[in-house]
Amino acid sequence: MHFICRPFIGKNDQSLWSQYWENEPDDDQKFTKGHLFGLINIKNQQSEPITIGRDIIFEINQLYFTQESEDINLSLKNSLTLLSQNPIFLNYQIDVSLMVVFNNQIYLATLGTNNCLLQRNNQISILINGQEGQIVSSCGPILENDRFLLTSLNFLNVITLEKIKTILVETKIQNIEENILSLINSTPNQNQV
Repeated sequence: MHFICRPFIGKNDQSLWSQYWENEPDDDQKFTKGHLFGLINIKNQQSEPITIGRDIIFEINQLYFTQESEDINLSLKNSLTLLSQNPIFLNYQIDVSLMVVFNNQIYLATLGTNNCLLQRNNQISILINGQEGQIVSSCGPILENDRFLLTSLNFLNVITLEKIKTILVETKIQNIEENILSLINSTPNQNQV
């Protein structure tokens, strides 16, 4: 399956930080874990979260790809559970979305208020509506040309579902990218968008 990924992240400030990443294992034996995509949003008033954010991304990649379980859904939930219990990260408000694609299946898990949307043909569905302080997961089959959006809650509040629906009807990824970036750049407060 072929992936085209585009990150859309508003401006970060000293107390807010967001990052998109993706990872695939180098070890062929771990390839059964699929292709991992992630979105992280961190908030902390006392210190700049960029350094800790990179540490968290590293930690998630390690936790996910080193688990013995072949159950992808369980591995995602366990990774987020271990992350949420790590005392190093307790002073941070962390919202994480994880998505794995493997064998025409998608596996999703969120910690916190992030969301995942699916566009299939002309239909848009919210697959995961994250809840503060909770881990929510889902899985199911994917089809060629499905489009997924991993979003923060603030993204959906600012760039509404109605606006997203009108943008995603575009067939060209470049047009979608330009329209979303235009909406983000015209937003006065871009924190966690």
